[in-house]
Amino acid sequence: RLSNFSVIFQHHQNNIGKKQKNPKHLIQWKRCSDMSIGWSGLVRFSPGQELPLHKHDPPEIYYILEGKPLIHLDGTEIRAKPLSCISIPSQCPHKVVNDSDQEVLIMYVYMEVNGNSVKPGQNHNWKFLEEV
Repeated sequence: RLSNFSVIFQHHQNNIGKKQKNPKHLIQWKRCSDMSIGWSGLVRFSPGQELPLHKHDPPEIYYILEGKPLIHLDGTEIRAKPLSCISIPSQCPHKVVNDSDQEVLIMYVYMEVNGNSVKPGQNHNWKFLEEV
């Protein structure tokens, strides 16, 4: 089992100044890359938790490691399973829901495209599209 996860959107809170009010959004994050060269990590969802609908400039890839989350991509729902790879284009509204009774573990990787830095910061135009 993985340990030392940082609790909920710590890196996003620092970058966009939002604090989550709903316990279902209290998911756990762990950065796994040297931030000077990229932005990747792991996110863990307990049953009933979700990542709210949001969008941002850098494209992103999810690798589903455990569980079967429901992924919302620009109005389409996809039931993912372990070893699924989900590609999320730039500015595509997306959301992850763990509506199962099992834990979900996802590896995320932000991609650099057209000179868009993958380092965390305000330049990613991160925006929640629903109340958090």
